[in-house]
Amino acid sequence: MSTMKRIITMLSTLVLILAGACSTASAAGSWQLKEIRDDGSGLLITEANLTAMGEYSMELKEDGSGTMNMGGAVSQVRWDEKAITIAGGSPQAYTLQGKELKLQDEEAVLTFVRE
Repeated sequence: MSTMKRIITMLSTLVLILAGACSTASAAGSWQLKEIRDDGSGLLITEANLTAMGEYSMELKEDGSGTMNMGGAVSQVRWDEKAITIAGGSPQAYTLQGKELKLQDEEAVLTFVRE
């Protein structure tokens, strides 16, 4: 392999590595509430219970806006890469792991799955 081809190959590889390191998963999209867990009180509401109580979902748009539907009560949300703010309240931290988004409020963890 010529020196020029090696340099081009190494540069291409470096670009791909850097592109992968710089890319972050976005929380933008449609989310369905899977469970609500409060370890302090022992409360656990599963997807089967939630389905029987109505629609529980969240839509996060790329522009940082969105909506949350909690059993028919729809609220406006704002979000960024660290927190989701529901209806002008306090920002609530979240984590994004694969197809799950875990939203931590003062008392419970709400686990959403990407639709």
